[in-house]
Amino acid sequence: MNHPIATPSYPEVCSSCGWYRALKGECRLCAKDSLISPPKELGHVLPPLPSPPSMGLRKKEDLRVVVQSVGSQPRKGKTERVLAAKKEGAVRFVCISDTHGRHRLLPSIPDGDVLIHTGDITASGEYSQLADFADFLHNLPHRHKVLIAGNHDATLHAPFYKEHSFRFHESPEDSWKCESLFKAKEGEEASSGIHYLRDSSVTLFGIKLYGSPWCRPYHHWAFNIEDEPRKALFEQIPSDTHILLTHNPPKGRRSQVENNVDAGCGFLLKKVFEVKPLVHVFGHVHPNYGKTID
Repeated sequence: MNHPIATPSYPEVCSSCGWYRALKGECRLCAKDSLISPPKELGHVLPPLPSPPSMGLRKKEDLRVVVQSVGSQPRKGKTERVLAAKKEGAVRFVCISDTHGRHRLLPSIPDGDVLIHTGDITASGEYSQLADFADFLHNLPHRHKVLIAGNHDATLHAPFYKEHSFRFHESPEDSWKCESLFKAKEGEEASSGIHYLRDSSVTLFGIKLYGSPWCRPYHHWAFNIEDEPRKALFEQIPSDTHILLTHNPPKGRRSQVENNVDAGCGFLLKKVFEVKPLVHVFGHVHPNYGKTID
């Protein structure tokens, strides 16, 4: 049986659905499921990474959130939006997601105190793309960069990738080496302010951010897990979370995909309403970028 293999660093785009092609020409999104052998088990739960120590949390009721949108890539005939000047004492969080190895092609990233990336850094977890993204982050002016993985970052889900690396790469990548790009050595501060979260948190400027990469099963990708283990993982989201990062959207919130299917997670939506974070940042469903206020 032939299997789709890895895309190059800057892959072609499918003329049908706008997604990435495999090297042999088949689109990895439009291709029939028969081209990919179903995994024996959907998803493998990794132990959470340790969280940096708390720096003293600020109360949610003492914080005011102002959301400004600069859109996605500039469109023909439209000028790029400019962010208003940051007020004294404010902390600016700049949020991006689903760059898929094309971070160097972003027209601009607004300056701020913290950059957030909510997964799908790569096309399928290539070390070359992860290393270039790490270098890209190091050279951004933001004091802190907080990121999680997405379903396309296959090498960052080591047990899954060990079993299914043949689907993505002709020669298997080193998952430990890939993840080490974003993890500080034990006892050291985060490298150049990079904080990689997986069911863990970091407190910056007295604001607690919690990140989780898990998604509903979708085309047998990384970090896909069934209902019960996913529910258990989302139950771990701390009640004092100010900003929540997930890759999967909550159900009914910019989560609609093809054929009117809702790719959002009901368990996540329930937990968001329980925790009431000031902001929930997520990606995954490309056409539905934007903001929603509940």
